[in-house]
Amino acid sequence: MLRQAAADVVWGARASGTRKTMANERVKSVGGYVMRLLGGVAIIVGILMFFGSLPEGNLVGVVLSIAFVAGGAVLLKRSGGGGRGEQVASAPRGQR
Repeated sequence: MLRQAAADVVWGARASGTRKTMANERVKSVGGYVMRLLGGVAIIVGILMFFGSLPEGNLVGVVLSIAFVAGGAVLLKRSGGGGRGEQVASAPRGQR
């Protein structure tokens, strides 16, 4: 414990923790943008596949298109789009 306290004084625990947090937020942000892009593309491809397979009666194409749309929706949901869910979850316990 004393060794940790000395390291905090010498290296500045706050400064090093802030750098790590900023780097992690940047990585999460880039990953979120990639997930949004892939999710949007998957949904668009799924919708196009659905309407392309429907007139032909291609059941495999319809099922795959539904899978693409569902996968794209999951990617968009997991990307952390900053919806209402994050705001509610980050509220203090007394305000919930």
